[in-house]
Parts: sequence; C-alpha cells; structure tokens
Amino acid sequence: MKYKIEQLDEKNVADFWRLRKELFWELGEVSNETDTAKLKTETEQYYLSHIKKDLFCWGIYQEEKL
Repeated sequence: MKYKIEQLDEKNVADFWRLRKELFWELGEVSNETDTAKLKTETEQYYLSHIKKDLFCWGIYQEEKL
C-alpha cells in the first residue's frame, strides 16, 4: 500500500472538519442528536484563518484519501 504525506492547506478544510467530527464522536463530545452546524462553521472558520500561519497540519494519504 502506498502512502503520501503532505502539508495541508486551505483546500483541505472539508477533510479537516470530517476528521475533527470523527474525533468529537470518538470522545463522546457529539452524538447523532447533536446539531453540529455551528461547530462545523466555527471549526472551518478557525482552520481557514489559521492554516499555514500558526496552525500547521500534515495528512497521510492512502489511495488518494486523507
């Protein structure tokens, strides 16, 4: 299996949200009943305003999926 590590940027905002939501779910901080619309908006705004400034993220791609 081939892996590729890349520094994430603005184009990865949807993947960043997906991974954060999965983490919130795993930690029990959200459930099926949780309205995550505001959390999604705030997470995406934070990511976009900080990425490559004071927030640096790397992702591991496997078969083109982060």
